[in-house]
Amino acid sequence: MRIKAWGMILFLISLGLWLSPIHPSHAATPSVTPPPNIQVGFYTISPTTGASTYFKTQPTWYRMTNVGTPVAGWTIVHAGEDLQLRAVVAKTGWDWFRTASLSITIQKDNGAIDNFSGDWNAIGDPAMLAATAQYGLVYQTGYIANLAVNNEDIRYEMKVPEVAQPTWYTLQINVNLTFGSDPLRTIASNLARVLVIPRNYAPNLTPSESVLFKGQSATLAVEALDNSIVPDYQFTPTTALITQAIGNGFQAMATGSVSSTPIQAKIQFAPMFGGDAPVNVDSNAAVIDTANLPDVTVNENQSATFALQLPSGLVATNTRWYVGDVQQPTSNNGELVIPLAKSNADVYAISDFKRGQITVAQNVRSNTAKLTVIPAHHDYSVDFSEPFLFVSGGPSSRLLTTTQLKAQVEAIPNDASPIVWHAYQPDSKIPSTLVQVKADGTVIAGPDPGSVDVEADFTTASTTQNSVRRLNVVKLPDASANANQAVNFQAPTLPVDQLVNNSWYLADADGNFPDQPTATGNTLVVSGPVVTSAQNNRQFQVVMQVQADGQQYTLNSNVANLTVIPPAGLVLQAVPSFYFANNNATPPTVSELIAGNTALTPTNGPQQLVISDTRTNAGNWQLSVDMTDLKSTHTQAELGANGGLALLKFQGDQAPGAIPVKIGASPTAITTLKAPLIAWNVTAKLNLPSISAPQAGVFDAQLHWTLAATPLPQAP
Repeated sequence: MRIKAWGMILFLISLGLWLSPIHPSHAATPSVTPPPNIQVGFYTISPTTGASTYFKTQPTWYRMTNVGTPVAGWTIVHAGEDLQLRAVVAKTGWDWFRTASLSITIQKDNGAIDNFSGDWNAIGDPAMLAATAQYGLVYQTGYIANLAVNNEDIRYEMKVPEVAQPTWYTLQINVNLTFGSDPLRTIASNLARVLVIPRNYAPNLTPSESVLFKGQSATLAVEALDNSIVPDYQFTPTTALITQAIGNGFQAMATGSVSSTPIQAKIQFAPMFGGDAPVNVDSNAAVIDTANLPDVTVNENQSATFALQLPSGLVATNTRWYVGDVQQPTSNNGELVIPLAKSNADVYAISDFKRGQITVAQNVRSNTAKLTVIPAHHDYSVDFSEPFLFVSGGPSSRLLTTTQLKAQVEAIPNDASPIVWHAYQPDSKIPSTLVQVKADGTVIAGPDPGSVDVEADFTTASTTQNSVRRLNVVKLPDASANANQAVNFQAPTLPVDQLVNNSWYLADADGNFPDQPTATGNTLVVSGPVVTSAQNNRQFQVVMQVQADGQQYTLNSNVANLTVIPPAGLVLQAVPSFYFANNNATPPTVSELIAGNTALTPTNGPQQLVISDTRTNAGNWQLSVDMTDLKSTHTQAELGANGGLALLKFQGDQAPGAIPVKIGASPTAITTLKAPLIAWNVTAKLNLPSISAPQAGVFDAQLHWTLAATPLPQAP
């Protein structure tokens, strides 16, 4: 009787690389540790002694070319190699009379374990084809040889298939013995393992880039790498990372230092089959960016700025800032400003990160930073040399505007540090441009009105002091009035001070302010003089006397402008009146006047004549005047001055000069003009005729001024 020998199979799968080709590296030690020898799902390995039939030689790997030393147990090969698996089975005793068959148990990596049985000498055996279909095996041929009595040589030839990543294949040869109704008995070999590595293998280290803030960690690993393969992770030592191996991965925790650290996985595949040289491969270089959000300590009521500290080239986008888990309404990507810090708080940010145009991380939460607020003391008050200021700029005058004051800390101790002065927007730590505060405490107002907090910061006995006082900068507004009505002067509203008196000054046409006030009053609104268009664009100013802090202050306002609104149409706004008197014995004497031998000059100086013309289709206008005889204000008796002259002299733009007006005569034409506004100064001299029997008393006469619109020229 002939006993069959049984063929054995071995196969591998290849791992395809899609990155760079293999390049030399310097892994310190081999990276591969084979899995344990016994795994659940395989047959229990049969003993080699005390058995009637046993594996005299356990499965051993050979190259079909017989190049290289055979390897038992496990080995590493490249995808695509031709291999041969051999084993020797010794049969004794009654097993010669038993029916024997061969099966093989196969597992890929940690997948399912399958058992195949069949005629292993047949090239087209269905069992072999099933193994080929499921595991990618390229079947070559089965082979048996009778080495000696009771020793059967089992050989199996195959081609290792391609694989996508380093892949373990575990195989076990099983001899199944039956005889009649005896129960089945199986003789099982040791496990034979082979690790197949792809040609041009380039490990992919993931994630390719990580952003870690202080205290955060990330685990890097080679994609789809079996746990039995442990790379050597190499990087330049840095204080930014605390690292450790986790299985065959690499864990790094950020310390808070800022850096970008490239990390590379180096794998040494050894021992290779038959004593071949080790294969060393390097992964791509993954990058760990370490960032930090530092803690911030500020004094109470000072601004606190939190800024993300990032390595060069890394940019935060779409950042949301949180204070105590409350999202802040306004902030920029890399910075958060808390303008008025009052209490301790936790602060963090959630951001996306870009390097160039590539987003490398999304929704990364920073470490939680601590805002520590040092309580401030307010033990000292600030004094001002003036209770408020007026705005600077604008026209100047002899009454210098109160635009500066001196600030000082009251009763500051000798051991205090130098004072640092600030100007802040009210109830904030936002710098104000309303005033300028110099190092010596001089406060200078700018051109705009408003309120500002003047703060003095200093320390006493290691205690932070914040002394704050509110300062108001006010502005005298421009005013307007209708022509031939009194102007109402309006002073700025005072915040807390008590008004004592306002003195108002209205400048003349040349911008000169009088020595005496134009109007006074102890209210914010004071009625001034009746104005005409001659006072349009005149400047005015107020000197305010106020009571504040138990003291009285005098402050000069800025210079404001008066606008006079002319009436509608053609209007004679103002006409002159003259007062002639001579109560002295010096010439001209009364007798000389009555005798008609001299002229009398009025005592009330030049008087104004004002005409405005706001007609839409304004044309020429004519001005004339006549003078009545002088009458006694007591008896209404005429003086008999008809025939005398009043010599009127007009001065100003387009003025007609000197024109005599005969007393008691018909109107005298003064001028014909086309002008929207004239404002002439008029002086007069009175020449009386010889009066034979004058009466003593006060006499007056009427000057009748007539303004008439001349007809518009007819259209041709």
